[in-house]
Amino acid sequence: YYLGIDIGGTNIRLGVVDGRGRVITRYRMPTLKGQGHKKVISRLLDAIGVILYGSGYKVGAIGIGCPGPLDSKKGIVLSPPNLPDWRGVRLKEIIERRFRIPVAVENDANCAGLGEALFGAGIKSGRRASSMVLLTLGTGIGSAIVLDGKLWTGKGGFASELGHTSID
Repeated sequence: YYLGIDIGGTNIRLGVVDGRGRVITRYRMPTLKGQGHKKVISRLLDAIGVILYGSGYKVGAIGIGCPGPLDSKKGIVLSPPNLPDWRGVRLKEIIERRFRIPVAVENDANCAGLGEALFGAGIKSGRRASSMVLLTLGTGIGSAIVLDGKLWTGKGGFASELGHTSID
């Protein structure tokens, strides 16, 4: 099993999924970003602990979708507009240190795009679409590009950051 986490400007959603992407259990809590990132992360760690130790599911890894931009290789939140005090938060390191299981951190829109491509709207008549674009409209605006079945992030990881593009 895997634990998926979606950190948003309004809510944080957590869910245990199986290898086929089926949601086994889910949990939602308000982000309460006005409390600051340290309190939000503390509440998140508590929720992860309840799921890992109280659900009975053997979770092998955690995947986190977080507003961008971020450094997904290092798992560092850079400067999300809808979570302004999260600049420089080493999210991957914090969670791996606490729970001692592998953690991946990716832009939340990229996670949504890949999820839809593999398990949702990208599948038509039982066949996967080889390429697609996803737009997210919520507390923030985001996008994802899937090309030939793979997430396209570009050289620096920001290829599909349409939500952070200023147009005059």
